[in-house]
Amino acid sequence: MWLVGAGLVMGALAALAGLTDFLTIERVRSLSAAWMHFLGNAAALLLSLWNLLHRLGDPAAGVVPGGLVLSLVVVAILLVTGWLGGELAYRHRIGMIGDAEGRQPAGAPTVAGYAHAGSKPAGSRTEDRTPPV
Repeated sequence: MWLVGAGLVMGALAALAGLTDFLTIERVRSLSAAWMHFLGNAAALLLSLWNLLHRLGDPAAGVVPGGLVLSLVVVAILLVTGWLGGELAYRHRIGMIGDAEGRQPAGAPTVAGYAHAGSKPAGSRTEDRTPPV
């Protein structure tokens, strides 16, 4: 019951950030992935609230089978909406620095510039430092 409540609180905080992007960036509202992400996450929050309210009277009785089924449905929804959120960020560049069409400004780092762990982006001014002996 406590984990469902904590998930609701954190989901509501994340929803504030997502709703801000959704309402203030016109390009976001034109994407079907954004609408599915928005509606799916809203459904997940509502189902989690229902799950929590169902458990309030008797936490143990609210687990099987209803609470378990609701939790599994929410997990399935979040798997899909999480994927869609990644599509919005990395494919459609929502939330990234760029111009009105979503293009990166000249010289801005790209995802490809950080493809390998430990590699430096092109044009990096950091110096290799060897530890003192």
